[in-house]
Amino acid sequence: ICHHPVISTIQIGFSEECKQDIARYLTDTFNATPYPGDGTNPWFTTSDISDLVEASCGQFLYASTLVRLLDEPHFDPRDVFEMARRHGSSLPTPDLNELYKAILKRAQDTIRNEAQKSGPDHETGLRFLTDSLAILVFLAGNVYFFTVPKSFPVMESLLGLESGQLTKKLGKMHSVLRIVPGESVQVHHRSFLEFLQNRERSGEYYISYSSALRRILILMGRAGVRYSIFQ
Repeated sequence: ICHHPVISTIQIGFSEECKQDIARYLTDTFNATPYPGDGTNPWFTTSDISDLVEASCGQFLYASTLVRLLDEPHFDPRDVFEMARRHGSSLPTPDLNELYKAILKRAQDTIRNEAQKSGPDHETGLRFLTDSLAILVFLAGNVYFFTVPKSFPVMESLLGLESGQLTKKLGKMHSVLRIVPGESVQVHHRSFLEFLQNRERSGEYYISYSSALRRILILMGRAGVRYSIFQ
């Protein structure tokens, strides 16, 4: 508390109770997450949980975003701890910017690695990722399209994908996106959209609304669709 006759400040969200709540949330989630292998040995320790609690600084958003990484295919659960240690910032707040950058970089690296094996060329994969994010920026920033009931088929049409392909292609972004196959694609938290549209915060991942709009028009032209897809 700041002792001032008019102004006082308080530290929000980093009480012992909050720490315990986040620790319980992480522990329960990790206990329910099977680890590849024989599953007989625990894949996390109390110290690991404490590190994540400290990195989150009392913000459930930071903790929940890390946890959502566990649902991504081919993701080693132990990488969660490494990401938190590498990209977590000092107190009093966790650096969501660095976490979002780490998630996007990981998605790009995965695309490049898959391309080296048997997938499409990595430039195509990277363009798909950028286009997907541009569509979300456009939909969120336009009052007429913000409430599109079924954004999933809209994205499939604009990206020229066959039915069902979008879920698999966006699997690398599960930690920051909420995907309901056939229905909708939304961000896990609006802070991710704010991050994308702020050049200082997102750096190379920056997507302005105007650039998203230009990309939408190009995609619509290529797909041969009209505005009726948003209805």
